[in-house]
Amino acid sequence: MITAEPAQPPSLQVLAALSAVIAAGVSGVAIVLNNILERRSRTKEATLEREARHYEAVRERSANRKQLLMQEAAKLSDWRMETYKRMSELSQRPVELTDPIIGLETYYKLLTHLWKHGNLPDDPKPQR
Repeated sequence: MITAEPAQPPSLQVLAALSAVIAAGVSGVAIVLNNILERRSRTKEATLEREARHYEAVRERSANRKQLLMQEAAKLSDWRMETYKRMSELSQRPVELTDPIIGLETYYKLLTHLWKHGNLPDDPKPQR
């Protein structure tokens, strides 16, 4: 039967030094990984902020465009009403006026179509 010599327990100083080296290595790896993750996180945050600013600008431009179209439609509707009133006064004949809101809506639809497609919509076909 072969007997092995009993293993000598390492001294406490060697164990302390070895654990310090291992802890330093693990700590270094943890710091590197943390820096990588922080960099990725900052990059993602910057990208999300940039996208949010972009979409906000797009929505704001769209709202401004709609507001401008509405203002111009209101001007056209007012102009049309004034023209009808003037024609009525000059011709001494009564004129039936539509609601100004209907005129505003009509002009807004026409201007929106003109903006999107570059031309006015076709006249509606009469129903038979």
